[in-house]
Amino acid sequence: MPPKRLTAANQGSFTADGYGDVIISVPNGNRISKIHLQNVLFTPAIGFFLISISQINDAGFSAMFGVQCCMIYNKDGVIVGSIAKSQNLYRVTHQPAGSSHVAEALDKPAKLSVMELHHRMGHIAPTATKMLVVNGHVAGVMLIGSLEPLQCESCIKAKSARKVIPKVRKGEQATEFGQEIHSDIWGPTKHLTLGGRKYFISFTDDCC
Repeated sequence: MPPKRLTAANQGSFTADGYGDVIISVPNGNRISKIHLQNVLFTPAIGFFLISISQINDAGFSAMFGVQCCMIYNKDGVIVGSIAKSQNLYRVTHQPAGSSHVAEALDKPAKLSVMELHHRMGHIAPTATKMLVVNGHVAGVMLIGSLEPLQCESCIKAKSARKVIPKVRKGEQATEFGQEIHSDIWGPTKHLTLGGRKYFISFTDDCC
């Protein structure tokens, strides 16, 4: 969907760029209730669910806040969720499936060269990339030695500049063929032609 601007309770703003249905697990006493949420907005900037009480009411459910607990009732008045208060918030902490394997994977740092991390960090300067790891600002990464030069072809091309081509001609145009010839050469290319060539040259008669 087109990006939709949203504002949180702390006046912070973020963007939602998708929506869909989600099934969430809500604690309900000694068991877990599965609740189907419809038209949930997807916001990449937020790493957790925010559920609106007003939307719960609009869906025909109700919420009652008691002693350190929020009770959610369905349309028939049956309790479908009991959420305890924690650090001034009514929140649910989930234990992801296979969490032991996830934790084990997270404990093992990724082994990357400086240039590999440079690519992953959005092409910031390689020296700055290295210092982020050395100074402990980036966790989960172990830098390994590499013989590759600290040069990025994408960065070189992105920073290259050219002079603006003038829209108004300077000088007199040639009046006869062969009077003035413009030539340009390009190469070498990474991929050879069928004939094994890696350079291209052009000739343009100024009279044309």
